[in-house]
Amino acid sequence: MRVTYRSTLDPTGQAVVNVMHVNNAQLTSGDQASSVITDIDAWLTTAYKNVLTDSTKLHDLTVSYAEAPAHPLGQAVKSIEAYGTRAQSDEKLSAGLCSVLALKTSVPKRYARGRIFVAPACNVAAAAEGGKWLSSNAYWTTQTSLVTALLAGYTGADNEYKLAVFSPTQVAKGEDDYSFDVTNIGRSANQYFLRSRALAGP
Repeated sequence: MRVTYRSTLDPTGQAVVNVMHVNNAQLTSGDQASSVITDIDAWLTTAYKNVLTDSTKLHDLTVSYAEAPAHPLGQAVKSIEAYGTRAQSDEKLSAGLCSVLALKTSVPKRYARGRIFVAPACNVAAAAEGGKWLSSNAYWTTQTSLVTALLAGYTGADNEYKLAVFSPTQVAKGEDDYSFDVTNIGRSANQYFLRSRALAGP
């Protein structure tokens, strides 16, 4: 399943979109997107929203089937329309500056690796010397809670979920293995720049 959180920053309107994939083992017959989205919301939304600043509006959560063999079409959308909870005292950092989570699996191949560009820090207080993130700041500590939630997985009434790396390349090749459970999430204190989130230049 593909999981997408969509937000915008006020007042600039810059988009912040995070896409993740999960494997779900059916405990009963609850593999419908409308059932899955309830579980994903319970599992991840609070931890994800805590990383967002209080000037970032989380619009919605979308769950859909990844383009893989034997997967039916369909999606479900949950409207959230709520601001993040991390206090934003200034806007001195570019919205392009963010932290990156490295998704690792038990398969030592490039197609079985992934990454998540975390929502932007925005606050200058989140930054440390040498182009690093300050480990005592809420930007870093809320990510710690998100990582813990992602790695823990979730068991709902009908399905059991684990964060995964999905490989469209493997699907295109006709390979049977195209989705891999995440076993570890690497974190670096380095600041990364995601150009698509930055304001356009002159």
